[in-house]
Amino acid sequence: MIQPLRIFPGQPILAPSKPGGAKPGHKGHFRKASKAAAGSRSQVQVIARFNAKGVCTGPCRSLREAVTQDPAFVSANPVFSAVTQPSGETYPAPGFAASFSQLERSRVIAAPRLGEHTEQVLAEVLGLPGHAIAGLHDRGIIAGVGKSL
Repeated sequence: MIQPLRIFPGQPILAPSKPGGAKPGHKGHFRKASKAAAGSRSQVQVIARFNAKGVCTGPCRSLREAVTQDPAFVSANPVFSAVTQPSGETYPAPGFAASFSQLERSRVIAAPRLGEHTEQVLAEVLGLPGHAIAGLHDRGIIAGVGKSL
């Protein structure tokens, strides 16, 4: 049986009754118990107390808060690079999550434009000859970059 986690004296945060931990539906109980246990303590005090007890924790933030308030999340994170997209907008885009000390990190590239690789895919993946691809263009089945059907 899992023992209650006692971060604050006398108040268990979560006390699952069955092996395996919290089950779906315990979220409301957990929130209520967490608020009662934290009392008037600030978020910083609660996180410090959790850390002192070996609980992996951090502040709860919305995605907007994490992106705009924590440089480690995006702006100072080597996984992300500011990339100008075909739309002309520049925003952070993720690169490969893994990196190797002996290799330079690959450059993050912009998303392809609609239709940018159509002919390449038709030729290389489907094996269509040039005249067949030209026929698809002529009949309006496919279009190149910046052209509408």
